[in-house]
Amino acid sequence: MRKPNPKATATLGSALTRLLRCADQAARAPQRESARRALLVSPHTVEASVSRGDEPSASMADRIAIGLMAIHESAAAYDWCVYAAAHEVGDEPATRVDRRLRAGQNAVSLGEWVTARQWFEDAGLTARGRLPPTTVVDGFTLAAECSAVSRDPLGAAALLARALDALRSSSGPETQALRARLRHRRAEQLVVSGDLESALVCFERAAAEARTAPGGRTVESSLSAAAVALGLGRIDRARAQYRHAIAAREAPPGAMRAACRGLALCALKEGRLGECAALLEHSVMHIEPPSNASIEALRFRHDVSPDQLGRMMHTIGAGLVAAGDQFGAMSYLRKAISLRARGDHSGRVDADGISVSLHEIANAWLTLGRHPRAIRWYRKAILAAARGDADGRVDHDSVGVSMHQLAHCLTLARRPNRAMKWFQRAVVEKQRGDRDGNVNATGVGASIQGVGHCLLELGRLPEARLWFRRALTEKRRGDLRGRIDHASIGTSHHQIGYCLALAGEWDGALTELRRAVVQKARGDLTGLRDHESMSTSAHFVGDCLLALQRFDEGAKWYRRAVVYGRRGNLRGLVNHESVGLSLHQLASAQQCLGRPKKAIIQLRLALDEKSRGNLFGHVDADSLGATHYDLGAVHATSGDWSSAAECFAQAASQREAGNLRGTVDELAVARACFSLAAALAVLGRQWERRATLFRASRSLAGKASEGGEGRQLSSEIRLAIADCRQRLISSGGEP
Repeated sequence: MRKPNPKATATLGSALTRLLRCADQAARAPQRESARRALLVSPHTVEASVSRGDEPSASMADRIAIGLMAIHESAAAYDWCVYAAAHEVGDEPATRVDRRLRAGQNAVSLGEWVTARQWFEDAGLTARGRLPPTTVVDGFTLAAECSAVSRDPLGAAALLARALDALRSSSGPETQALRARLRHRRAEQLVVSGDLESALVCFERAAAEARTAPGGRTVESSLSAAAVALGLGRIDRARAQYRHAIAAREAPPGAMRAACRGLALCALKEGRLGECAALLEHSVMHIEPPSNASIEALRFRHDVSPDQLGRMMHTIGAGLVAAGDQFGAMSYLRKAISLRARGDHSGRVDADGISVSLHEIANAWLTLGRHPRAIRWYRKAILAAARGDADGRVDHDSVGVSMHQLAHCLTLARRPNRAMKWFQRAVVEKQRGDRDGNVNATGVGASIQGVGHCLLELGRLPEARLWFRRALTEKRRGDLRGRIDHASIGTSHHQIGYCLALAGEWDGALTELRRAVVQKARGDLTGLRDHESMSTSAHFVGDCLLALQRFDEGAKWYRRAVVYGRRGNLRGLVNHESVGLSLHQLASAQQCLGRPKKAIIQLRLALDEKSRGNLFGHVDADSLGATHYDLGAVHATSGDWSSAAECFAQAASQREAGNLRGTVDELAVARACFSLAAALAVLGRQWERRATLFRASRSLAGKASEGGEGRQLSSEIRLAIADCRQRLISSGGEP
């Protein structure tokens, strides 16, 4: 072993000393550029010092890490934290815990949630039995947050249970409030994991502890417990929690209204409509919480008008629609329509309010996929909204929204001509504004875009592009509050780019599609991003780059499309079919770049994704066949004819099964069979080749007379059959 050089050791020691001084300067004044430059070379200093035998201590590494954190260099700071943890000898438990918490914070800054969880959990374990329980709780709580972010609710619930266990021997009002908060957070994770029974018990215990603790969140825990109890059908337990929320002193007015509505829903589920109406009216008209005596007195009130009771029924029905109970919602919405048709105390009927309930019923049928029924209910909503409210004022924007939805149903039913007329009528109505004449430009733009979509379906590309640009102009004006829906603007850019791509204008299409990705990344009105929609635009960017023969850039965009697609849509659902298509195209780019091995890997990944189906779990056999065909072609190019024959055989069988609409592409089936026959010829399996060629000929029977590729392929098949016959005769087999 080589001995360390004393002069070099002394020099490195002084360098580390200067580095520590810079770290302290950076921690006090992060704007000092000299300290920043010195700290950025810290990993090289460590490597040099370790190679020369002058290893910095853990405390020195901690100071350097703190300096790096001050200048926001999380990656280098994390390396020093790891170094310090590996070289700690005889340090106090508090120092060791701080070091692990610091490492976890840097891992969070780097987006490494699993690594951060391990550091935070290690901090909790290190503090257990050596430091106050609150320090243990901090470590396990931070680890639970990392688990929640990384979509591991069961792991987060388990870590929060360990944090609660650390507080078992502690007492006092502050500890009780902390215990209540931890139980509430654990119950939330149990709800996410689907364990509603355990979540209900946990919420109830959190509410009970919060009621006797200073600053406890009684209302939040009680309302959560009541919501879970209602979901499980435990009406008595839900009612008890709603009453606890009403009795809480710190309850804000919004929580009071929510508790009153919850009590009303409990009464409704038990068939006590009078009590339900009174409680809902109380929640609307009053802010102060009703006492138990006033609640009992409200049961005997009979001055609720049919229109008010209908509004309450509509509120419950709309809530059930949002909860996914479409049939239950429709029963309440029908009651709301019949009650509101009877009018208020003066007999006046609010037809516009009735149209809202009719529109909700149509939405429920649309969610269930019953398009004809949805169309009928949207028609009823349009007629009712055109009659106006109780004072005769017409909300033209509401009429236009129902027209837009009716047109959307017609597009789903593949009737673009009729849909276009309804979209145009929706544009006219929305441009007239609401009751006060205010125009929602975003809504107008959505209907204009619908017209463009119908024109695109009809093959009228120049007109469609003009309508999409007009929609883009409207959407940039925002809604009634001036807010801009960037995701919707991104959709318009996407449609313009798609039209340009169909016309072969690849450069213009590329510009518009890139703008679509940028706009969609900014989110909708609430800031939420639809990664599935972003994936679609990124995929088309890759298609344009492939058409321009910029294969390397295209591969990068297909990778982005795969990353976006795997994050899912706004509901977190992943369209694996779409992800598989992007992987397939990525393989095509790799093949064009002369990378067949990478292409094979991507095609196999595409098959795995496509076999998992679309958003509804439906598998497109024809799409699987296309990927199998291209995989066989890559194997054939590489000389692996046995694997190529297997892939071509699967492609032929899958393409014969057709797509999700049951349509079979006979030409694609014949092409797959012909390629399989070519592979069998190389392998010397002439009899199988002969049968496969006849199978291809039968598939192509209806296409040969159409000319073009079908006639050419039919001619090639006949020549191949003749060649196969000749080979069998020459080998002594029967023709």
